[in-house]
Amino acid sequence: IMEEGTLGHPVLMTDPTTLGYDTDAFRQAGGNNNGGTASYTTPGSSNLSSNPKQKRGPTILYVPRAEIKRRRAQQTAYIISAFFVIFLFMFTLEQLKLAQYAMVESPVPLHAYLAGEGRQEYDETNNKVTLGSLGLQQFDGNIQEFGKIQIERDDPLAQQVQTETAAGGGGLTTDEEQQQSAGILHGADYFEILKGVITGWGITPADIFANEQSPQYKALHWMAYEDILRRQPDTDFQIKKIIQRYALSVIYFATAGELWRDSALFLSNLDECSWNMKREPKYFLGAGACEEGFVTRLDLWGNHLTGALPPEIGALNSLKSISVFDNNMRGPPPKSMVHLKKLEKLYLQKNDFQGDVDFLCVNEMKLFKSDCGKKGGVNCSCCTGCGYNENNDKPIG
Repeated sequence: IMEEGTLGHPVLMTDPTTLGYDTDAFRQAGGNNNGGTASYTTPGSSNLSSNPKQKRGPTILYVPRAEIKRRRAQQTAYIISAFFVIFLFMFTLEQLKLAQYAMVESPVPLHAYLAGEGRQEYDETNNKVTLGSLGLQQFDGNIQEFGKIQIERDDPLAQQVQTETAAGGGGLTTDEEQQQSAGILHGADYFEILKGVITGWGITPADIFANEQSPQYKALHWMAYEDILRRQPDTDFQIKKIIQRYALSVIYFATAGELWRDSALFLSNLDECSWNMKREPKYFLGAGACEEGFVTRLDLWGNHLTGALPPEIGALNSLKSISVFDNNMRGPPPKSMVHLKKLEKLYLQKNDFQGDVDFLCVNEMKLFKSDCGKKGGVNCSCCTGCGYNENNDKPIG
């Protein structure tokens, strides 16, 4: 029995004695069993010494299956070892290149640099090196815009910065010291600043923030600890922008924003006017269409919103259009929406809103659609259209 494609001696995979070969003839023919193999001759080939003219029978090499498996495993191990050696060689070569590059670019040892040795604070003319002297004038004098980071109170870096600032700031001017010290705010400190703005302007009662599971607390916590765009309430414009960002963030958390079909860039580090996107691809989704920095359009239709609209939506007093139809929101719309004096279009249909919404009739909107009529649960005497027609089988566009 010979494996297909085998060159040289035929290979017998089964013990020849089980197939009828004469073991005595094998011994007389000088068979051997070295290294797990044995050579056998076919019948009639064992008398070659007495009859030299007799043709020799073919030799069959018996290799046990275990030996073949061992040799194949050995060959595989050799190949893997070769690849590993090549990889190790290439890795070592790259490390040597990096080490040489580091030595060329950084002649000062790392431990010496960290210890303050070899740092150049002055140029060749003995002038102090600044951002301006390095050609980075756009950053010089605006450190406060890049230093507003949240640092934990027990962070050694925060303690070091405070110590250096108290010691004189290493040559900084008075204005630079004030900018740097005002730029670094702990999350807890900034949370209290924002809370003072929100409660002081009557947007959210202070006791709401005692509940850490409330959407109001989550929104304020995100702005204080995670939001990179940290506005300071130093002007009326900045205060109104803080309130706008907070109100939109509350809407996100109150309607399970993490489950929205599209995030529309909500809770991104962009300005709120950029919290929007195009869908399918010409339809607007999100908050935007800003005028003088304030959103006039809030479109979150068909976006898997759940929960209820929060009262903070009434703080977005620049809104002209709200589209939240085709979602899963419940409860009555908040009465704070009566403060949206500029509102012209309101689409609430295809939700689970309940209650009386006639308080919104004072806004004199051009378009106001809700789930009224036979199928709806909203009482509305000024709606321009209900979510479904009188037969309750077709939605009104």
